[in-house]
Amino acid sequence: APPAAAAAGAVADGGAPLPCDGVVVEGSIVVNEAMLTGEPMPMHKVPVELSTENVVGKKSQVYAGTVCMQSTGPCEGKAVVVATTVGALTTRGQLVRAVLFPVSVRFKYNDQLPTVYALMIIFAAAVVLVNALWVNLPFVSLYLSNLNKVAQALSPMLPVSLAMGQSVAAVRLQRAHKIGVLQPGRIPIAGKISTMVFDKTGTITKDGMDLNAV
Repeated sequence: APPAAAAAGAVADGGAPLPCDGVVVEGSIVVNEAMLTGEPMPMHKVPVELSTENVVGKKSQVYAGTVCMQSTGPCEGKAVVVATTVGALTTRGQLVRAVLFPVSVRFKYNDQLPTVYALMIIFAAAVVLVNALWVNLPFVSLYLSNLNKVAQALSPMLPVSLAMGQSVAAVRLQRAHKIGVLQPGRIPIAGKISTMVFDKTGTITKDGMDLNAV
């Protein structure tokens, strides 16, 4: 069922993905949370315990997108779950949002750009001062010479060139290798990676084995 159809007291059907985050109030269910945790082991969820504290343990919480493998309870033989969050507010929705809108990466180069530009300004000022005091040229020639030296020392195209190079690299990855890049600023870091280790492999793999050849 879509998230909009999740009622306050929804019945968990066995073999179907859960449409919302919720709390088991009656019965019990067995869910596969490999999509979220990467662990393919089935998890047994029990009804929430009656308590005066507003605390719900993980043993009673279920999450959207996880597969309900078995459901037993008093409502037509199925468990009853109270929906707590739906749509983008669920754990799965927050995970998708974190992938689509990742945290921006701060590079040391970008943090040190003000210092670099300060040194370049000092260098340009020194060159202009030396050129104005010790070089005997007409005013127009001196002005054009100083302007040329300032343009060479303070290149305004430096940040533009870096951003354009990252954007071009992202387009080439998409066209040539079908690799989508959400943040082109991470591409320079990818060039330094020699080994990549996946821990939560359950989120990118599946259970069982397939026959490749005989």
